[in-house]
Amino acid sequence: MAELEHVVKTFSLLETAEKEQPFLTREQKQDLYRIAFHKESMEEVEKIILQLQAPHAGKEEKERILYHYLEPFFQVPENILQIENYIFQLQYMTYEKEKANHMLETLLKQENIQYDLEAMLTEGKIKAAVPVKKDRAMG
Repeated sequence: MAELEHVVKTFSLLETAEKEQPFLTREQKQDLYRIAFHKESMEEVEKIILQLQAPHAGKEEKERILYHYLEPFFQVPENILQIENYIFQLQYMTYEKEKANHMLETLLKQENIQYDLEAMLTEGKIKAAVPVKKDRAMG
């Protein structure tokens, strides 16, 4: 069974693990998201990340580890894999947006600025959706 929640947790785990030293390429991360998406246990995903993060794990070793866990997906049609990639990218954008909103919220609280973040976001969406009319006198 596919678990989107595992993918989102993987974003956070990788962000923490790669804070000091990135250890995966973009393609390897996509592979890891796919593995997380299809794993029943998040503990298994955490173990895979630890294996990939090991100091002795060079490029070939990481590829071997990922290959081992991706093997069941080799028969999946390319269009299905592409759809999964789109899902992962969309979830990552949502994850980053939520992080940015949290940072904004923290900053506003530090400055003692009263606000309603949801109201601000809704107002911004409404303003963005309203077309701007040109003033004929200026035009």
